[in-house]
Amino acid sequence: METFQEYLQKTESAAKILFQGIDEYVRIIDTVPLDDVGITEEWRTAERRFLNESFAIATLCGAVLQLAYMAIMQYSNSGNIPEQFVDLIKKKPKPKKFCIGREIESAIPIGLIIYAGRNQAAHYDDSNLFDLNKSIFENLCERTSRSGKKYRDPAFDLNNGITVIFAANITSLLGWRSYDAYLQDILDMLSNDETRPVGQS
Repeated sequence: METFQEYLQKTESAAKILFQGIDEYVRIIDTVPLDDVGITEEWRTAERRFLNESFAIATLCGAVLQLAYMAIMQYSNSGNIPEQFVDLIKKKPKPKKFCIGREIESAIPIGLIIYAGRNQAAHYDDSNLFDLNKSIFENLCERTSRSGKKYRDPAFDLNNGITVIFAANITSLLGWRSYDAYLQDILDMLSNDETRPVGQS
């Protein structure tokens, strides 16, 4: 596959199946109504079922991140390194490719969020992730409330002691709950790159 358009075409059916599977899991809890009081026993039952499937959901989301990771890895030109990551990236050409895309959460381009999310999902059994991955998660984790109080968001806290794979939290942060949302971001990130053979920059 010489262009990212070809890559997207060849992986479209797989990506759509992944998002269909994710949607089936999310509907476990999304389709349960709340009453005027709030949480019902039916909702609690659905929540338990949803939590029991959290590893399965994260596995599918990790596969989505892998597809995005490979698209960027193969077809991205180097982006502009965010200031907070310069020391961790400047000597390594590979992560520079991921310094692309819209910025969210502490001005981090989504390419880097995909990079860290994919690496954590692929190596969830390794507690010693590279420093760049840990730094990206740390930036996502550190939050400030409306009152100005700092707190740590457990959804991105690698040390929360509960979450095994963070991929579902990452895809949720990116707003990827459909194939179309995923596709739009990939197109936006790579559309300014010139078409070139795989592996060339």
